[in-house]
Amino acid sequence: MASNWIKQKSWSSEDECLDAIPDDWEARQVESIYTQQDIGRRYDKKSTKSAGATPVVDQSADGFIGWHDSEPGVVATAEDPVVTFANHTCEMRLVRHPFSVIQNVFPLKGKTGDCDTRYLYYSTKGIVRLEEYKGHYPQFRERWIGLPPLSEQKAIAHILGTLDDKIELNRKTNETLEAVAKALFKSWFVDFDPVRAKAEGRPTGLPSEISDLFPDSFEDSELGEVPSGWQIKRIGEVITRLPVGKRFDQKTVLPSGSTPVLDQSAGGIVGFHNEEAGIAATRDASLFTFANHTCAMRYMIRPFSVIQNVFPLSGNGIDTAWLYQASRGKQEITEYKGHYPDFVEKQIVVPSNGVDLIYGNDYHSILLKCDSNLLESTFLASARDALLPKLISGEIRIPDAEKMLEEVGI
Repeated sequence: MASNWIKQKSWSSEDECLDAIPDDWEARQVESIYTQQDIGRRYDKKSTKSAGATPVVDQSADGFIGWHDSEPGVVATAEDPVVTFANHTCEMRLVRHPFSVIQNVFPLKGKTGDCDTRYLYYSTKGIVRLEEYKGHYPQFRERWIGLPPLSEQKAIAHILGTLDDKIELNRKTNETLEAVAKALFKSWFVDFDPVRAKAEGRPTGLPSEISDLFPDSFEDSELGEVPSGWQIKRIGEVITRLPVGKRFDQKTVLPSGSTPVLDQSAGGIVGFHNEEAGIAATRDASLFTFANHTCAMRYMIRPFSVIQNVFPLSGNGIDTAWLYQASRGKQEITEYKGHYPDFVEKQIVVPSNGVDLIYGNDYHSILLKCDSNLLESTFLASARDALLPKLISGEIRIPDAEKMLEEVGI
């Protein structure tokens, strides 16, 4: 996101730029180093769908407004990407697949033989920032940046792109792991596939020690047909709400520190502090949180603190990781109010014979792997953000950057 990207160096005149860059670089105005691409048909919210063959890039932080099945407006590939600039939000993306755009999103490619497209992305993202809801494209075009020889541009883009590619791979890996966990939960605890197989005399496909834990018949309940011996319980019956210690707020947190502070936003962390953590979660004693007004839920495996209306919870007589998965999405936002009283009244089907523990152990392992990937991505992003302004300004050159990455194992 542009708002989270570091503020890039750029200059308002050629002389200012020349004074700041290496002697073997050119000072160039941004508008002189790219060509704006044809866009074909422009789309809007009404003309897109929730799924389709071609994504539509918008001006939001998320990047896509929807999909369509017509011919893409812009052709892009992994080998020949396209940069997009959002006029009002300053969001920029390096797109490596065919796409279309909405109004005020401009697709750009580096001028052939003059500017590498990936270098265009890294050298210009963040040179203009969202100031107010207005057109920022003219300001973007007028800025001056340093342009090294084409071979050096490609080397700079390769270093930074390698870091971003690994971050993106970690993100996709986490999405895949989460999808696998959700699919298994649905099979075992929503569709009751192992129970259904046993009731019909079919193999479950599971190891015998796990298959034996599932019943072989169903019984009626207030929620419909459920596996025999499994119970219907309110979420409130199987959770424990934990004490939180000192609560923090926007005024009492720091931009960095030893302990994260969870808020109710989708992002999850409002800041940090260096005091004793309010909640002592660990990798072996995990917890999850519920945000009273937004219903956001998070699985936590390290110490943290919270703001008002974020509640730390653990399983009571049932596996915490299983309960986190079972209760996710049970309570949706209806209005800006406290949703926790409604959340704890939701009913879930609770398995017997320790099936929750079997699933919970596997899911916990997946979440630990996701957390490791997230930590690695955080480290990689820090390395990228440290290198980016220095590479783009010529403060450090390619051999020094490669040596720095090698020393930290990248």
